[in-house]
Amino acid sequence: QDFANYYQDVGCGVPSDDYFCELISATWGVNEGDMDPKQAEKLSRYVELIKEKVRQKAQATDAPSKQLRSTFKFFDADDTGSVDVDEMTAALAQLGLPLHRKDV
Repeated sequence: QDFANYYQDVGCGVPSDDYFCELISATWGVNEGDMDPKQAEKLSRYVELIKEKVRQKAQATDAPSKQLRSTFKFFDADDTGSVDVDEMTAALAQLGLPLHRKDV
């Protein structure tokens, strides 16, 4: 509950879809060309859901860099400067997208 309360007002903006895809690729080593079409479609649906959830939490009045830092802090629960699979799983659940760890 403390986690949810602390991050309830986190917001962010992603400058473009291309930037978001580059961010996911660089962070998780996921490249669209490395997947079969069924996996790519599933990932695309998840990406759209995540982007919409992040937009819903975004505070439009914040500067983009502040929004991005706030969003990263939301995902980086242990404040180590990196996001691991467990943190990503927990953050997605907080955004209303509960996934099994293996699917993250």
